[in-house]
Amino acid sequence: MIRTVCYSDIHEALPLWSNDKTVHGIAQSALWTRLWQQNVNPDCLVLALFIDDSPALLLPLEVIKQNHKHVARFAGGSHANCNFPVLFPTFAQHISKDHITALIACLKEARPDITLLSLTRQMQSWLGYNNPLLSLPHQRNPNPALIATLPDNFDSVLERSNASRKRKKHRQHARRYDETGAWRIYTAEGDAENSAAFNDFYAMKSQRFAKQGIANSFTGDDLNRFFQKLFAAPENDTRRQYRLHVLEVAGKPRAVIGCAYWQSPDGQTPLQRGLTVEFGAFADDDLVTASPGDFLFYEAIAGAIDDKLDYFSFGIGEEKYKRDWCDIEQPLYDSHIALTFKGRLSATFNQLRSGLVYRIKTNKHLWPLVKKLRSKLRRST
Repeated sequence: MIRTVCYSDIHEALPLWSNDKTVHGIAQSALWTRLWQQNVNPDCLVLALFIDDSPALLLPLEVIKQNHKHVARFAGGSHANCNFPVLFPTFAQHISKDHITALIACLKEARPDITLLSLTRQMQSWLGYNNPLLSLPHQRNPNPALIATLPDNFDSVLERSNASRKRKKHRQHARRYDETGAWRIYTAEGDAENSAAFNDFYAMKSQRFAKQGIANSFTGDDLNRFFQKLFAAPENDTRRQYRLHVLEVAGKPRAVIGCAYWQSPDGQTPLQRGLTVEFGAFADDDLVTASPGDFLFYEAIAGAIDDKLDYFSFGIGEEKYKRDWCDIEQPLYDSHIALTFKGRLSATFNQLRSGLVYRIKTNKHLWPLVKKLRSKLRRST
């Protein structure tokens, strides 16, 4: 027996979450969903699938207005990456395409104003469980997630690319920091320290975006308040928590990374533990040539190995510095599902656009030319 429910008041759905017994993407946690609804977009909802009166799947969404149409998507928009629905392991293997179809029918009935369901940057599997949402039509996202497996010793990770060069640069940069003044790496704790660390990140990122001519995706008081509360939330426990790591040199923050820590559900063997970098930035100041961002990543990976984590994920996006550390390329997938006749055009456009971008980015001759042209256009504006 199955039952589907659309919770327009997400507080009715929040008690269904169990971080110890569920599998979900970072942006599909109860904490993320609640804080996003409270601080950024009040129009959030949760679709729930029940099997034999027990929750089997939860799908937290937000509704936005895009090109005069209402679109449902993962809460968080472009900040929600490596997405995966909330699965309850007891029922995960029993969820079929018909169940997902019933869930979408529930959404259409509850919110007839929504024209399009846009589920982007989804993982195919997570912590040993397949993503039932990919029974819907889908296509590969242009950007993969890059992940480093973590063996017992740091040297094995370094050996993946230019180990001696990495060690030499790290020593050189450490000496440079010593010459400038005392340096330390710390994890922000409490409201004040987390707010300060995020503000430092925002200032660094804003400067970098402005220099590159890129629109700042972190702009907005509501969004900043969301992230500050996310990292300072008392609900953060020792296993699934959001942490801001800071490199400070001569009393000044020089690099900040925001990480989400995760772990497989209680009772699952083998146990899997890791972290995902949600964002990062470095100061473009007198120490920029000492690569504070690279330095912080080096220390963070070493620290993750000391903490016995299994994976260090750099999240979504293709960058050379990520490739130098990583040995796993995780494909991500998009689904654009029309819920009304008007939504068909938007779904088709999104599918075509995503396919075009994917073909460009995977063309080893064309993509470098596009990046070079884009860089020239930015400098000219």
